[in-house]
Amino acid sequence: MESFHLPSSLSYNYIPTEATLLKGVETAYILPKEGPKHIFLVYDPFRDLFLRATKIRESGRGETKFTRTKHYLLAIFTSDFVPVGEYFFDFEGSLDLENWFIAKKGLFINKPEQKTEDFYEFWQIDLSTFNQDSEQ
Repeated sequence: MESFHLPSSLSYNYIPTEATLLKGVETAYILPKEGPKHIFLVYDPFRDLFLRATKIRESGRGETKFTRTKHYLLAIFTSDFVPVGEYFFDFEGSLDLENWFIAKKGLFINKPEQKTEDFYEFWQIDLSTFNQDSEQ
């Protein structure tokens, strides 16, 4: 089996999860707010690209992730894992980047705040400028 490292403009300092006592009864393993976490690595068959989303860290004085700002990096690679772009974005509020899908029109990720649970909204990220065919 082959293994390799995906390049990035950031150097990640991986921090293990910490055992945290919740309400004095239950223990949960929680990633410290300075700890990065890869969210997904997906293939885009429409543009022959790989996309990796990483939560870089959380910021703010809140005690829980629901009250802190989450900082993300979307890294874009060719099918040979050559980096072709990076996009930084933030989520404020209670939601994390937790739902995504690839379509002909690009990458869709959930918005950080939703009006209701019955009507889900997504941001559309246009990936057409990274199309490998346009480089040739």
